[in-house]
Amino acid sequence: MEEVAEYRKAEPESLAAAYALVAVPARYTLERRSWTEAAALTMPSATFPWTRYPWAEAIIAYTHSLGAARTGNVAAAEKDVAISTGPPTRSRSSTLVAEPNRFRSLYGAARAAEGSGNAARARTFYTNLVSLCGNADTERPELREAKAFLAK
Repeated sequence: MEEVAEYRKAEPESLAAAYALVAVPARYTLERRSWTEAAALTMPSATFPWTRYPWAEAIIAYTHSLGAARTGNVAAAEKDVAISTGPPTRSRSSTLVAEPNRFRSLYGAARAAEGSGNAARARTFYTNLVSLCGNADTERPELREAKAFLAK
């Protein structure tokens, strides 16, 4: 763990390096159930093109919010959740354009739109999600949620 924290620049600047720089400390704290450390986790100080890997911040935010919730800091946990489920960001939107039929992307965009009060946009994403799963032989909880929203 300390070795990862000591990195100042990762070579090569790759997806694998980005993942290791955020996932190792996140998993280390969560798997040890060290909630105080998890709540204090921040983005690594290494010089890195983080804008190319926006999901890295989500890993840290998830770890931070879980640690905050487990230590009783509900306000910090809610703040992290509000940030991560806010309106679709550029990276979310670009994923939806590049890969329009990804289950989790559609579901996440629908939840984000619903959470930000944009019911029409949420309806569009939930409709696409239900359509995507039209021939599924099982029903996932996310799909039940989408159908319930559309039934309103």
